[in-house]
Amino acid sequence: MTNLSSPLWLGKQDREDSPLAIRWHNKVTRLEHGAQQGTCLVGFPCDLGVRKSKGRHGAAKGPEAIRRALANLAWHLDKPVYDAGNLDCEWFELSKAQADLGNMVADILEQTHFPIILGGGQELAFGCYQGLDKKLSSTAKIGVINFDTHFDIRSDHDGGSSGSQFYQIMKHAQDKGRELQYLCLGVSKISNSQALFQRAKEFQVKYKFDTELHWHNIDVVKAGIRSFINEVDAIYISIDLAVLPAYIAPGVSAPAAYGMPLELLEHLILTVKKHGQDKLKLADISEYNPNFDQDNRTANVAARLISQLAL
Repeated sequence: MTNLSSPLWLGKQDREDSPLAIRWHNKVTRLEHGAQQGTCLVGFPCDLGVRKSKGRHGAAKGPEAIRRALANLAWHLDKPVYDAGNLDCEWFELSKAQADLGNMVADILEQTHFPIILGGGQELAFGCYQGLDKKLSSTAKIGVINFDTHFDIRSDHDGGSSGSQFYQIMKHAQDKGRELQYLCLGVSKISNSQALFQRAKEFQVKYKFDTELHWHNIDVVKAGIRSFINEVDAIYISIDLAVLPAYIAPGVSAPAAYGMPLELLEHLILTVKKHGQDKLKLADISEYNPNFDQDNRTANVAARLISQLAL
């Protein structure tokens, strides 16, 4: 059984004399078996895949920093939020860390909670998918929506990295005969080689360029998302914070020169929640690197997005 560390939720106390003057740190509790259905946070303090991709080190510190940002958010949810702690994965082989995460995700799904995984590098996606694959029937068609400037479908011949996880997911599904659709929103043409575009074509990856993600084009983008949702039985959202412009999210493993606007990213997440309804099973926030954050701007963005994702 993977060891879990229990994070300490601390925050300011409001002066208002009211039971409604509450924040996340007042409400988040340790996950216990038999708990009421809610959202469950799991930390993946690992950036082994980022290092292999030659990204900036430090994402392993992300989960605790994101929790600190979450702690002071005002509480507006109707269902509970639990914390299952951090996976003890930093010194493991990457494949073991991903497999352990898969087991944890499957266990949380079995308890009917909605897992949100806090990264760490986006290599966590392969672990998340393994957990979802374990829990769903073999006939269920999975839809993976990745908000990212990169396809992250590079070869895993060297054991995988933060640039190969969606290739690993597609191969895993193919090997098991699982129907899977992959949608990548925010792709930067100059950040993905011709070879990756060719591989995306071979695997029938759906995508939108970062230059297409603007309000004047919102109806087309949302129609594509709704069509994608209609084609699958279960949805997994993965958010690489580096999909945002560097001036909004400076604390990431690989800052984006262009990126997509934060308000549009949030709107599309809520679109998936609205039209996905019971299909949305799992989400993650990844690539947050506190070593390069400024005034906790990126941590606060991550916390805001998590608050929108929570049930």
